[in-house]
Amino acid sequence: MTAAKLRVADVFEQIAVRNPYDGTVIGSVESTAANQIAALINRAKTGAVLSRALPITVPS
Repeated sequence: MTAAKLRVADVFEQIAVRNPYDGTVIGSVESTAANQIAALINRAKTGAVLSRALPITVPS
């Protein structure tokens, strides 16, 4: 399986993350529906397996 196949095809709504002191937007996170959580966890597990299979390289 390639990394491209792990991509989540859905476009999620962005939720603004605000600074609690002044209310400015400091970032954003994607929202997701509860019924999609299991699929996302399975994709993360598959990604972890693929990552473990990568060769270990040491910078020279």
